[in-house]
Amino acid sequence: MATANAVGTFNKVLASTIQDYVSKFGMQVYNSSPFLARLLQKDLKKKWVGEAVRVKLVGARYKTAQSYTDYDTGNVSVSEPFTVADFELGGYIQFVTLAGMQRRKNAAMGTRIFDLAKTETQVAIQSIRDLVATHLFQATNDAKGFLSLSTITDATTTIAGVAGSGTWGGTTTASGSFAGQGKTDLWTLYLTLNQYAGLGSQGLDEVDLILMNNTTSFRYYMASMEPSMRYTPGGKGDVGFSDIKFMGKDVVADPFVTSTQVYMLNTDHFELHVMPDADMTMQEERFAYDGDSSTVPIILNGQLTTNGRRYHGKLTGVTA
Repeated sequence: MATANAVGTFNKVLASTIQDYVSKFGMQVYNSSPFLARLLQKDLKKKWVGEAVRVKLVGARYKTAQSYTDYDTGNVSVSEPFTVADFELGGYIQFVTLAGMQRRKNAAMGTRIFDLAKTETQVAIQSIRDLVATHLFQATNDAKGFLSLSTITDATTTIAGVAGSGTWGGTTTASGSFAGQGKTDLWTLYLTLNQYAGLGSQGLDEVDLILMNNTTSFRYYMASMEPSMRYTPGGKGDVGFSDIKFMGKDVVADPFVTSTQVYMLNTDHFELHVMPDADMTMQEERFAYDGDSSTVPIILNGQLTTNGRRYHGKLTGVTA
């Protein structure tokens, strides 16, 4: 719908009510995504500063170490091990729209105008939530939104101006039948990614989140577990599990994960940079120039960044 520039504001009470709903429901964008919720839990949501977020990457070895004895000479040649990636800002916008006739009809009927505003706001935020979640797992990066974990975990896509390579690329493993090779492929990928664990971490800098599709790979994984482990102590039977792990790491279902893929992520090497004044923030009301309605936009400006794609990987082609 075409809209004109802001020429007025909602009734103050109604505007305040919508802002309250935006604040309440806006966290769904983050909390309903297991991946984004993990970043918030670990305080990895950061303030966006500047036109782009510059991240330093380790692109090569610092120097060539060597053994020596007595008066042998060492390698003193200079090498620059770092390169930088510039992550560009992404944005999302959704309008809460109220028809003038609806507002007038409901304004005189107690709480109905507020119920209307609540419903419209909730649906608008769900729309942003679904789009963000879709972008996180689609095969290519959206040109204007958040980066995709699918491209971050490959070794070819250029991200943040740096071409994919052995040092700036993830690990993609072609898998197959989960019953036949799924656990073996998970184990191999797990060892491959954890070889890059930080110095002195003693295993702390490892894959910590494994994402599976809730109706395919997650179900395959549950089916592969020992039947005797489906029963809890105390004689209570249960055909499911409240928590599922792989090598002690969380295995979580997400319906937006591509059905044939499994993601292994080291969330310590991600950050979500968001502009404070565009963090599920309500803007001023705009009026339609050719109709009896008005809208308020809700905006989200930010970007997902990583300082090491080689810490992340995925299985593809997963079947039963």
